[in-house]
Amino acid sequence: MTTSRSKATGSAAERYVAGMLGGHRVGQVGGPVDVRVPGYMDVQVKAVTIAPSLPAVRRMITAMARPPGWAPGPVEGYLQGEAFPDDLGGHDGPLRGVVIVSRPGAGHRVEVTITFDFREFCEWHGHPEATR
Repeated sequence: MTTSRSKATGSAAERYVAGMLGGHRVGQVGGPVDVRVPGYMDVQVKAVTIAPSLPAVRRMITAMARPPGWAPGPVEGYLQGEAFPDDLGGHDGPLRGVVIVSRPGAGHRVEVTITFDFREFCEWHGHPEATR
């Protein structure tokens, strides 16, 4: 695949993920975050034919630094129109994840998966005991 075609495929995947999560693309600036859902999550989007290894995904998550002075806020569009809970205090930053858009080739269905750090996900969703 040519560089321009792979870039177009990656950009289309970012637009799709941003629309589905209710966020916006920030990936065009070249940082580790491709899609941001303000006040909730940052994700890296990878459009691939072969899924990366879990250690590679873990490195992608770790590369997304938590912004200084970050504060959670209400998120519209959470879970198909529900308002995101207001009691989100105590987080060090947005929930970080990696979305893999797997394009295995002609005649195969596109698969989309999202991966989070388990402890970070539990902390975000009210289960701090999982962080012990």
